[in-house]
Amino acid sequence: MPVRLPFASIRSKLIAAFVAVIALSLLLASSAFAYLLADYQAERERDRLQEIAMVYRGQVSAALRAGLSVQEIGTQLEQVVGDSGVRGRSSRWSTAACGWRSLLPSSR
Repeated sequence: MPVRLPFASIRSKLIAAFVAVIALSLLLASSAFAYLLADYQAERERDRLQEIAMVYRGQVSAALRAGLSVQEIGTQLEQVVGDSGVRGRSSRWSTAACGWRSLLPSSR
């Protein structure tokens, strides 16, 4: 009993080749789109966090001019950051880990 080849005719070979080229093109195009979309989303998130940081920087400056202590400012920032959803629930916002105290003028 002879074994029949899956693409015996020229017509079926051409159809299979075109289908393979189209499938490969779609795969490459979707991969490139996903890569570019991920970069765009990361850039948007970075811009959003930069805007939020500028707002918080202004609030810290205003609190310092108002004469609040570093501990009071830290407590207020922890509340605001927790309410705004900037940090995930699993991570604890720590003023020591953030290092913003080193940017404030020393109270010595």
